[in-house]
Amino acid sequence: MELHGFGGLPQMQGRVGTICACIPGWLISRGDVAGAGEMLKQLAGLANGGMVPATLNGSSTESTMEVDANLWFIAAAHAYQKAGADVAMFNAHLLPVMKRIVQGLISGPGGEAGGGIAGARMDDGGMLTVEGAGPQAMRLNALWYNAIETLAATLLAGGDRTGDHYERLAGRFRRSFAKTYWCDDHGCICGPEARANDGHGADFPELEQLLCVMLPESPIPKTKQRQIVQALKRRAVGEVGLKQDAAGRESVMHRVWLAEGLVLSAENPETVIEEARNLAVPVKRIFETQGAVAKTYLHGVAEGEPDAVATAECAGTLRRLGM
Repeated sequence: MELHGFGGLPQMQGRVGTICACIPGWLISRGDVAGAGEMLKQLAGLANGGMVPATLNGSSTESTMEVDANLWFIAAAHAYQKAGADVAMFNAHLLPVMKRIVQGLISGPGGEAGGGIAGARMDDGGMLTVEGAGPQAMRLNALWYNAIETLAATLLAGGDRTGDHYERLAGRFRRSFAKTYWCDDHGCICGPEARANDGHGADFPELEQLLCVMLPESPIPKTKQRQIVQALKRRAVGEVGLKQDAAGRESVMHRVWLAEGLVLSAENPETVIEEARNLAVPVKRIFETQGAVAKTYLHGVAEGEPDAVATAECAGTLRRLGM
């Protein structure tokens, strides 16, 4: 399968989740909506009447990677829809796959809908449990909520009342997610593993909680999104990125997410746009000089090779901030 339109991005290793995560930042944000649609149509074709595979060659892999691929497919398809999709193509090729993904994860392997992913199922509270997910469970559940809410809105807009079912499921999910992840003591998400430890407030905040600000549909309200942004701005801003650990590793992708998160969560975005741009300046400098970014930086120096998702997200976010 040819990956047209991704020139300049680091290698994606044939991972469908990585490809889908790159589509909004690398293709849609620069106006290549048709290219995004063509890529999504090809990926939908790989579903073969079921869910999208974890890799382009269809090789089996762990549950987490398969769930990741399918949830990022829905996020990318929704971004394409909002950017001015070919409606006929979206309805014929993408929407059926979105519906099968959500229903497959609700029913679980061997469920009424068929398909599903081994080791992944929706629990009674509406949240996803994914075998082996560990600390990735919060991120996957943020993506899961975005999937069910965007599918509900799409179905209802088209007059399909089955969207009501997904809306009710989303309400159940919000209650479960807040109970499991929200920490009133620190005004941000502290996962169950963290809260099991005494004095967990000394830990570095989980950077991936910014997904709850960046995704179009969030399981937490705007007031709590602002609390996340302020907590990370107060505790995690480093030299070029956001601090990840005591060793000094930093993520530049999460720094631009924080910058845009300031705008997305603000009551009046115009009052924070300059602050957001100033926060993103160190990342802009890296991007301008190197053309790509790595996952982590230590004392301002990249650790490892450039990363496709981090590069696409930095490129797209800087464009949206007008930088």
